[in-house]
Order: sequence, then structure tokens, then C-alpha cells
Amino acid sequence: MTAIERYLRITRSMNEKLIGSGGLLDRMAMLLTDQAGTSGHYRFDNEEECGHHHAIRHNSETARTLISHHRLGGQIKTYLPKNPDEHDDPDDPLYHPKVGTKLIKKRNAGGSVAWRDRHDVIRELDERLLSVLSWAGVPTEAGGTTYVPDWHFDAQAADDPVALHADPLPQLEARQEHLLMTCLRDMTPADQNLTETLATEGGMHADDLSDETGLSVSTIYRMLQRLEGVVESDNGHVQFVSQKIREEVRGLVESAEHAIESIADRVSQLVDMERRQSASSAFDTWIAKYGAEVDWPDHDGGTVQIRLDTVLSKLKSLDGPHPREVIAEMFAAWERDGRRGSVLDGAEIEATIRGEGRKTVVATPP
Repeated sequence: MTAIERYLRITRSMNEKLIGSGGLLDRMAMLLTDQAGTSGHYRFDNEEECGHHHAIRHNSETARTLISHHRLGGQIKTYLPKNPDEHDDPDDPLYHPKVGTKLIKKRNAGGSVAWRDRHDVIRELDERLLSVLSWAGVPTEAGGTTYVPDWHFDAQAADDPVALHADPLPQLEARQEHLLMTCLRDMTPADQNLTETLATEGGMHADDLSDETGLSVSTIYRMLQRLEGVVESDNGHVQFVSQKIREEVRGLVESAEHAIESIADRVSQLVDMERRQSASSAFDTWIAKYGAEVDWPDHDGGTVQIRLDTVLSKLKSLDGPHPREVIAEMFAAWERDGRRGSVLDGAEIEATIRGEGRKTVVATPP
């Protein structure tokens, strides 16, 4: 398979949560730009009709950044028909946009996907599609005011549940704001002058930045070292590492003390929000319960690596859950989300076992 798309048709009003200024696609594009290994671009076309075509094309690493066990590169897209002015009646299904998630061969690290894996592909695309809607605050239950049936799609509850995953954007946003907060605390007047200029101009060559600020080029490069992670140089072009950080600086750097307080408060709120949302699927709940970190393999047939913070015990007389119970709970949570248990079969789970120290246990279904 070189391409496959799964889509839903939703009302125009709900679609605004995805494509509006500050909406989900806007935030996603800003926050993913400085994540290691990610690649993609956000394209939009509102010429004929607002919301005619909005799409984020992404690689496989971006898929993993959004949902840790996903691996398919492709696109997230919302779009109207080719000639939207021919469908101006809200009772016409084509008046309302499709929202789809798609596998695209050239965006996928593994290229084309074998036909035998089609069910896994469909499940991943469905999970991403419904999770994206939930992250935007769009109700995903059938029978509400979200979906619009058409000649191919009927808004009925699926026979098999589709797992909704925790929104990763608050955590990505919190990381960037924490980094920015740390830099703002130690910012000199010259640093502030540099960042204010960049926030206004968007990015400049070091020579032009020197002329604009009155600072020497060598001073600018020393400042870049101090502001590493916030400001970068790409062949002499100085810019913020992400659009998100540029917008934060533009709004906050004029009052550094106030900025630090507001960012710190926001970081705290976002971390709390991320924790609340981490229980959006059974497997996410299991991860949170045992403090698990999961490393998914880069290729089919690879071994899943899991590290637990929770101390386990093989003896009932000692505190801590038995490894066998934890593994059984893991498989049960995975299957409650509607996934194939074989993906976790043979997973290597590293944990501290009382009386034995740090050990690795191979997971087998109960």
C-alpha cells in the first residue's frame, strides 16, 4: 500500500476548532518545528472559501512525537470539495469539510506498507484521526452535533472501540516555555535587545542584526551560545528555534519579570492538564500508574522496550505488585484499547525487583 486515507465529515463550525487562528493545526505546526527528527510543513488555502484546504504533512518521527507507538508518515488534512461555491446549502453534506488522516509512501520511513498489515494501518489512522479531534475539543461520540453523514459515511458508533490518546501539545508547549523561562531569568540587557529585534523581524542575518542592534557580530555569536535552545543560527541567519517561542517572546520579553511569573504559572497549568489527560486510554492509564517509559521499535518485528519506575516484588510479604500482575494488566489495557496483543508479546520490561535489584523481564500474554 502506498496511500490510504481514513476520514470523517464534520460540521464547519466544529472544523473551526482545527483550522482557526490558534486552533489545533496552528498549534501543532508551531510546536513540532523544534522536535528532534520531525519533518513536515503546514499548508493552507482559503482563497476560494475559508477552510478550503488545510493540511499538515509529516514524517514518521512526527507521528511518534504525537502518539508514542505510531509510526506512519503522511498527513492530517481538512478540506472542502474542489468547487466549494457550488455547495452553499448547509443541508448539503458537501457544504461541510472532510477531516482525514492519510498514509503517504514518500513521507513514511518504511515506504510502502504490506497488505497483510492493512488492519494495523487502519487502526493507527483511526486513532490519530479521533485523537486529533479530541485534542481540538471536538466531541467524538456518535449521535451528537459533530458529524455529517454523506453517501459513503454514516455517523454511527463503531463496532470496535478506537483508543483516544493524550494530547501531546501541552507537554511540548510546557517544555518550550520552561526553556524560555530559564533563558529569560539570565537575560542581559543586550540579550533582551537581540530577542526583541528577532521577535519583531522574525529572523535576520548576523550582519544585519549587528547593524540593527549596534552589537558586534562576535558579541551576537557569544549571545547565541548563552541563548542556546531558544535562538539558533542557520548559516548566519539568526532566528528563534520555533514559531511558538518567537510569539511568546514577542508578547512577554518587554517585561521579563512579569514574563517569568506568567510562564511559570502556565507551565504548571499545562503539566497538570497533561497529567489529567494521560488517562485518555487504558494503556496510557497503565503507563501513568507504573511510571513507565516505552521505546517503540523502528521496524516491524522489533522488540518493545519498557522501563518502570515502580518497584516490584515477587513475594507477597514485601510491598510492591508482582511482575506477573503488572504484565497481565498491561496486556489487558492494550487489548481494551482494541489493539493486537501480539505487538507487546516479547516486550522487555526493566524494573527494580525487591531483593534482586534492577532486572529485565520478558512479557508474555497471561
